[in-house]
Amino acid sequence: MRQNNLAFVLLFTFLCTLISAQTNTWTGTAADTDWFNSSNWSLLEVPNTTHDVSLTTSANVTINANATCQSLTLTGIAVLKVAADLTVSNDLIIGSKALIEWNSGQLQVSDILSNSGTLLLTDFTERILHATTLNNDGTLQIKDSNITRISGGSTINNSVSGSVIIDSGGEFLSNIGEATLNNLGLLQKISSTGDFGIFYLIVKTNNTGTIDVTEDQALLILGAAAELNNLEAGIIQGVGT
Repeated sequence: MRQNNLAFVLLFTFLCTLISAQTNTWTGTAADTDWFNSSNWSLLEVPNTTHDVSLTTSANVTINANATCQSLTLTGIAVLKVAADLTVSNDLIIGSKALIEWNSGQLQVSDILSNSGTLLLTDFTERILHATTLNNDGTLQIKDSNITRISGGSTINNSVSGSVIIDSGGEFLSNIGEATLNNLGLLQKISSTGDFGIFYLIVKTNNTGTIDVTEDQALLILGAAAELNNLEAGIIQGVGT
């Protein structure tokens, strides 16, 4: 009897592992960009919390309503446009040539959000980065943007090879718990149009890389939640403010 019980437990554990580790790959069979069209997925199901989602090669996908998955990986020249809440219970990985365009909604990644490609924050709708650690080895670009709330103790780590390019007005605003920006690479305020622009960093900022403010631009670190620690290797330069 004990052997039968052990066999049942092992079989149950094996089946649970299979259920919890399903890979759901974008096929684009429906010839549209809709995340919520089940025909676009290899499992013929809309991704859910048990799915490891894979966007490969030239996938072009849009999220216009709240979405969840277990993990999410973008490879090749995959593009994901996010205009609603996206919750990832494990890792989110953006490959070196891939792009996430984040327009609005709350983004929460329970493990690590790893960006080796481009994470573009654009659109004037407010967005929230919640309870997430973002490790940026690629480009984090803020373009034609507004307020991004950094909540739930979120941390942005910009590595030596990473760039945070702010081509916009707006702000990073600490909200519900301390928000931290650790800059080891390049943090730059620019304007591609030549217009005067102010961006507010209302977060704790630790700089051991380079902060560069170009002409007629302003990067302001203000407010009770704002703090700038320019550490020994840190460089602050530019002709802006």
